[in-house]
Amino acid sequence: MEVVDYNNVDNKLNIGYGDYAIAILCFALLTMNLIGSIYDIFLQKREVKGNKFILAFSIKRNWEKLIAPDSNNPRYERLKVFHGVRTIISALVISAHSIVPFTNIPKNTRNLEAIYDILPYHTFINGTPIVQVFFLMAGFLLAFNMQMKSEKMKFTWVMIPIEICRRWMRYVI
Repeated sequence: MEVVDYNNVDNKLNIGYGDYAIAILCFALLTMNLIGSIYDIFLQKREVKGNKFILAFSIKRNWEKLIAPDSNNPRYERLKVFHGVRTIISALVISAHSIVPFTNIPKNTRNLEAIYDILPYHTFINGTPIVQVFFLMAGFLLAFNMQMKSEKMKFTWVMIPIEICRRWMRYVI
């Protein structure tokens, strides 16, 4: 068996073209955020409509859209608890994925496999309960939104795959 040591002091940081491309992309996005935000503040003082493409990068405008209520319908008010559950679950997913780079490769893999026998650790190991809660919420919201839409328009079987595809696209994109 070979001992692997990754703590070498002599390692040089190799920066390639991909690193430069990502740095340029991040700088461009931050610049567009800055330009869009300044442009939005400038337009609000003059009370004029502006270029929608530039305003799409405004941090202030995007924040207002993010925290705005979904609808004025009082039936949607009862669903506010889902925002809290979604926030907690998102924080758990992010924290679980953030821990992964800092874990070490175990010397005895049996100890790692034994962790799977302890149920609370499943949340941080594979997140199956968290993913199941996401699917449960998505199914409930899909049924709720279809019921709300069926009050406005005639319900057909064609709506089911359309709503499923729309919900799936929201997860993917």
